[in-house]
Amino acid sequence: MPRDVIELYGRIFGDALQDAQQRLLEERAFESTSQRKQFHLESRVPNDSELIKQLNQTGFLIADKGTCQFSHQSVVTYLSAKHFAREWKQLLSKPDLIVDRNWADVLEMTCDLLTQVSDILDMLSLLSQKHQDLALQLLSRFTAAHPGLEEKALVPFWEHFSKSFFRISRA
Repeated sequence: MPRDVIELYGRIFGDALQDAQQRLLEERAFESTSQRKQFHLESRVPNDSELIKQLNQTGFLIADKGTCQFSHQSVVTYLSAKHFAREWKQLLSKPDLIVDRNWADVLEMTCDLLTQVSDILDMLSLLSQKHQDLALQLLSRFTAAHPGLEEKALVPFWEHFSKSFFRISRA
């Protein structure tokens, strides 16, 4: 029995898709999330058609007039978070990437996917340059979920955040 939604979706998509297909799906889900667009697959597009065939066995697709969507937004969130967890350094370094509150669920799940505390704190540090409130919200959630986390592990984050905050508030 899966412990959480990440483990559940990981098993389902791991069984349904090959690695390259899953990475393509994750990238497309992230792209739709970052552009605030509804994620869908089109049956007349060759790559999408193959993905639809593979994903039909999951029970997560809803077909409507040649397009398919996932039955729940948490599936798109999971796929987006998988992509973001793998590419967060490059993505957050892009000057044209706009992060807003619509990213909250993806970023929260990304924190759950990352396994190293240092990666989570580094990601939140970079995120604070794009959206400080969201970074602080995620840090608060993360520290609450990890009560044994030593305060010294948080010092580099707070130092970076303080410098960023001071620089932005002076502007």
